[in-house]
Amino acid sequence: MTSSIIDRRTNIESPVRARALTRDTSRVWTVASIAAGSVLILLSFAALIDARAHRGRIQRNVAVAGANLGGMNRVELATFLDTLDGRYRTMAVGIAAPEGGFSVTGADLGVTVQRQKLTNHLLAVGHDGGATKRIGSYLGSFFGTTRIEVPISVDATRIDATLAANDTDRRVEPVDPELIVQDDGFAIRPGRPGSGISGDVIVASLPLLVQQGPVGPVIAVDRVALPQRYSSDDLRVLVAEAERLTSNALEIRVGEKSALLQPKQLRKLVQPSIVEGRVRLTLDEEKALKAVVKALGKIGESPRDARLQVNNDGTVTAVPAQVGQVCCDADSVDVLNAALASGAATPVELRLKTIQPKVTTERITTLGVKELIGTFTTKHKPGEVRVKNIHHIADLTKGVVIGPGETFSVNAFVGQRTEANGFYKAHVIEDGVYTENFGGGISQYATTMFNAAFFAGLDLVEYQSHSLYISRYPYGREATLSFPAPDLKIRNNTPYGVLLWPTYTDRSLTISLYSTKYVTGEVGEQTIEKRNLCKRVYTTRIRTYVDGRTKTDRVSANYRPAEGVDCKGNPTAGATTLPPKTTTARSTKPADSSGSSGDNSTSDTKKPTSRAAVGAGDDADPPVTKPPKTEPKPPKTEPKPPKTEPKPADPTPPPDDGGGVAPAKPPVTGLG
Repeated sequence: MTSSIIDRRTNIESPVRARALTRDTSRVWTVASIAAGSVLILLSFAALIDARAHRGRIQRNVAVAGANLGGMNRVELATFLDTLDGRYRTMAVGIAAPEGGFSVTGADLGVTVQRQKLTNHLLAVGHDGGATKRIGSYLGSFFGTTRIEVPISVDATRIDATLAANDTDRRVEPVDPELIVQDDGFAIRPGRPGSGISGDVIVASLPLLVQQGPVGPVIAVDRVALPQRYSSDDLRVLVAEAERLTSNALEIRVGEKSALLQPKQLRKLVQPSIVEGRVRLTLDEEKALKAVVKALGKIGESPRDARLQVNNDGTVTAVPAQVGQVCCDADSVDVLNAALASGAATPVELRLKTIQPKVTTERITTLGVKELIGTFTTKHKPGEVRVKNIHHIADLTKGVVIGPGETFSVNAFVGQRTEANGFYKAHVIEDGVYTENFGGGISQYATTMFNAAFFAGLDLVEYQSHSLYISRYPYGREATLSFPAPDLKIRNNTPYGVLLWPTYTDRSLTISLYSTKYVTGEVGEQTIEKRNLCKRVYTTRIRTYVDGRTKTDRVSANYRPAEGVDCKGNPTAGATTLPPKTTTARSTKPADSSGSSGDNSTSDTKKPTSRAAVGAGDDADPPVTKPPKTEPKPPKTEPKPPKTEPKPADPTPPPDDGGGVAPAKPPVTGLG
């Protein structure tokens, strides 16, 4: 009995205990699930907050090319990418090939960073994908670094050009077959394959090799046969088509004007080209446009820049710009190709191309050019060959505008003085010796410009005096020109434009500068230092600004004792006159024969940039037979500044450092 009772109890209690255990296990899993869910919710919430905190910024511990960019915004990233792109462009890339290779730069191969792709990738880290991915990225940012590869592009065309330029001794370029124009149609001139390094191998290899950063990869390549772009067989298929396309005249029309391109003309314009990977017949773009312009004759109007001019009454007015309409629009060759392909029987309508002027009327009228700020006049004998050169350079530079902060270089603007450029041979001084060369006399222009800028208060960035004093110029205050040096460079140190306006008669040259009065210059003390028999003359300039400030600088000139004599009295080679060693400087009393008007300007000095330039110059008097006995003295009187006080300028004058040295630029108008 007892046993049966126990058994029954066991049978009764076991299910109860099982149910209790099941309930306990469920509670545990429920609690665990709730806890896990809570953690996920908390992590999702934390990831969301972190993503919002990094919105527009790169997530922490994200690296590119060894640099940790975590926390950077778009502006900071752009600066980094500028540096990174520069590193890839300047990195050395070795090309290793049989029989010798060479080294080039990333820029030579057209290597560039795909900036937009990399920017999008960096800013997407931690922000894209589902919740699980974002949570994983969020947690990973604390315990490791996410490294992003740099996407690189290469330029296949640049690579081919670089290979051709650097592998010249061993490379043989392939020659494509050509269509030869004959009286009755076309013939084919066979081409030939080439040999050398294939650019395709570098195009495929380079992006992979530079992923570790711009560390100077080396690409090992073989020299292989370089195929033609197409074969003679490919071209034979097109001969019949070429004959069909050019069998009839093609009428072209622009507006009311029309002309015919005859079959003989059209045959000269057809060429094989690669279009979408296939060889096809097209018109040579450059030749076709020239043929159209020649057939139509003069049509349309060229653009005209706005410019300033000085009227007879001294006022300055603007001549408005003009938009140009020239033949023909950029799609003209495409239109002609389509017309040939379709065998068009009606005239082909072409459009003129609109060209905007480089200098607009609005721009030219906002420069504040309204009044005379400096002028100077020098005199010369009439009828001499040198006068033609003076007039020519004056005409070339008339109307040039130097923008605020810009530097005007006479040599860069005018170019080398040659017969082809309209200059004549005349007397010059070269290394202290009289001779002849093209452009003789233009240093009179330089001296006149130098003094106009001196009294207008502009910076004299670069200049050099004649090696021998010439009496028609102010003693110690003049400049010479040669090419490429010495040069005359003038910097506009005002907030307004400066207009150059040279004028001349048969006996004088005047250069006037127009702007808004901002600073004036006047002559101060002049001192002379003897260096053996040579002299260095210093002339002080006092610059007075419209706000009352004053600055002092000085210009200098170096003079030899006489033609053909150095500073120690030794004769120099090539002299037309060889005075004895004891000869002193020329006796002509220095006098300001230039007739300065007295409008003021400032100037700063600069020594000759090279020994080769010393003493060169495009201006000289004819040789003298005897050196003068007395040495020159500084002129007693100097031009005075205007009596009227300049009115304050608007805007407020910026601070001026008083020095005239500024980086030279190409020919400057300041209006681009």
